[in-house]
Amino acid sequence: MAYDSAEREASRKETTAFSARRGGGNAGSSGRGQGARTGGRPNVTCHYCGTPGHFMRDCRKRLADQGSKGRGGDGKQRGGSASAMPSKLAFALGGESHLKDWHIDSGSEWHITYDASELKNVRAVKAEELFNVIGYDGSRHQPTHVGSCTLKSNVIEGLEIDLLNVYVVPKATVKLISAGILDDRGAKVVLGDGKALVQHQGRTILQGEKVGNLYAIRYNAAGRSVSDSRSCAATGSVDSAAALWHRRLGHLGFGSLERMCRENMVTGMELDRGGLAAASSRICEPCIYAKQSRGPFPATGHKAVKPLGL
Repeated sequence: MAYDSAEREASRKETTAFSARRGGGNAGSSGRGQGARTGGRPNVTCHYCGTPGHFMRDCRKRLADQGSKGRGGDGKQRGGSASAMPSKLAFALGGESHLKDWHIDSGSEWHITYDASELKNVRAVKAEELFNVIGYDGSRHQPTHVGSCTLKSNVIEGLEIDLLNVYVVPKATVKLISAGILDDRGAKVVLGDGKALVQHQGRTILQGEKVGNLYAIRYNAAGRSVSDSRSCAATGSVDSAAALWHRRLGHLGFGSLERMCRENMVTGMELDRGGLAAASSRICEPCIYAKQSRGPFPATGHKAVKPLGL
């Protein structure tokens, strides 16, 4: 019962999390009018200017700041005030508990964590690198340090993935992996069927399971990437496809299967390198039995010379 309550709480926090995005985007431009509403809303507070009575999408100050940025009015201003810095909508800030899993987010602009202890080559954030992270309660926070983080693949055994420029925001409650930065680094993020697959050079190197609007990468207490039952089922479907073709083609070697896919020798066989690598690491008993050879019968000094002779 306690485990179910913890799972529901984690799911609630992940569902209510927002993406970290740079201010000045197209938020609020859905055609309903860009000016502040005159009626006023006493029970809401703007997350941009902190003034009660309107939503951030209707904030006149935000619209004015966007207009001045478009004209280049404050293009040379650096670090002078909070409003001059790039502003980000927070995913979740100020909570008492932290979500230990990393989350793949297609809307996050940076890799962000609350735990500096898992980073290496850590340094303080420079003044020109500062940005604001705005919580859903209107609070503003800035990153304090930046470093790199090494993740272990939950698809390929022994593979390590380095995340560069991971910012530490101590008040954050979730850890985000920016899909946009992964794309800039040459990786491909495929979203669908309740999971996110990070692929590099044609093979899947990382997998996230959809929880709320984010994709969680599970970790155990030792920091090793693991998959729960649902994630294992998803990974197993990839591995079983490679194993199935291995059996269909008379237990053809996985290197030959990879070559067939790479050189488009056949149609209808869609396998990625990650699934092939995972399947090849498993033991195939028929292959082992088929490669065994029988030893010769021991020589004997007696030879039968008539029927039934012993």
